[in-house]
Amino acid sequence: MCFAIPVQIKKLLPDEQAEVEQGDKTLVVSLKLVPKAKQGDWLLTQANLATEKISEAEAKEVLDYFNKAK
Repeated sequence: MCFAIPVQIKKLLPDEQAEVEQGDKTLVVSLKLVPKAKQGDWLLTQANLATEKISEAEAKEVLDYFNKAK
């Protein structure tokens, strides 16, 4: 089973990529599927690929669920 993980864009990078924050980790993800994403946006990601833009409220809800499941 795969989960889509919420991340927030910290910095836009060249070649449709972004530096994102996932918990205490910093990752680089592809923005090919969400080319209009901008710094500060929340995204769902799978395997270092952003799949869709979501609201901050949706991101917090999913993150709360993951934290409770630990």
